[in-house]
Amino acid sequence: MMLLMGANDALNHLPRKAHDFLQNKKRDYNGSYKKYAEHVYTELAKELSNDEVRDQIHEGFDPTIALEEPLVEGFTRLCAAASELDPNQTWTAY
Repeated sequence: MMLLMGANDALNHLPRKAHDFLQNKKRDYNGSYKKYAEHVYTELAKELSNDEVRDQIHEGFDPTIALEEPLVEGFTRLCAAASELDPNQTWTAY
C-alpha cells in the first residue's frame, strides 16, 4: 500500500477497468459470476493436486475440498459486489 500512496489520481482508471473486466467475465460465463468462480476454483484445484504440492500437505487434508465452497461462494459475492460499484468514481471512492 505504501507504494500506492499519493498515486490516487493515476489509479482513477481502475474502477472502469475492473467494472468492464467483470462485465466481460459475466458475459463469457453465460451471465454467471458463480460459473466464473467455479472456473477459477477448478484452475486453482489443478495446481493444488499435483504431486509436488501433495507431498507438502498434511496427510488426510485435501485443500481442493477445503477451498471449494469458500472460494466459489466468496469470489462470486466479491465479483457481484464489485460489479455494482460505480465505475465512474475515483479510485479513492472505489
